[in-house]
Amino acid sequence: MDMIPIRLNYGMSREFIQKFRDALLVNNAEDEEKVRSYLDSLQSDHRDKMTFKQLMQKKSRWVLKRMRRHVPPPDELHASVKALFDIYEDSKCAVSEFSLFDRRCKAVAPSVLDSIKRGHISDPPGISWYYLLYIDKLGFPVYRCTRGTNSIEGGVHQNIVRKFASFNASPALTDCALADYRLRHNIQVQYKLILYVLEAPFLHLLIIIT
Repeated sequence: MDMIPIRLNYGMSREFIQKFRDALLVNNAEDEEKVRSYLDSLQSDHRDKMTFKQLMQKKSRWVLKRMRRHVPPPDELHASVKALFDIYEDSKCAVSEFSLFDRRCKAVAPSVLDSIKRGHISDPPGISWYYLLYIDKLGFPVYRCTRGTNSIEGGVHQNIVRKFASFNASPALTDCALADYRLRHNIQVQYKLILYVLEAPFLHLLIIIT
């Protein structure tokens, strides 16, 4: 999906980016309710007493480690993003008087909506990109998200190219070599996870090369 090249010095650019993020990645209702309940339980003079919106603005990284998110189905996502574009594209900055969407941005927006409509952005049904790391001292589950990770680029892909590219191997030999590499790699990953994340279900992290 193409990126929306909005003007970052525009007065409402941050608000648009946040709402665009929230349209693309919808919070898990159960996880969000846990965070909201925690905030409601705090005393009025507690240093962390704030609304959920304020917490997302100040400590979004902390929140997002404790809250799973999903990308909605194509029809739902297309409707929400299109409505967002319709609201903000012609809104003008009070200082510069420029519109948030310039000519280049308006040219890109239709391709973004088309990618969404085709289902290129939505999460596959029934697939979760999160696995549990541990439970923190406040009782919140802390997750790691593997959506869009590039962690296999250096650890797997480059190794395969470096080790097998010069073989000019037949399909049968390549299959055998990959089977051996897959086994060795998964054993190494399993060993590291046992050392560093004893609570995590390490099998979720094994990289299965097919």
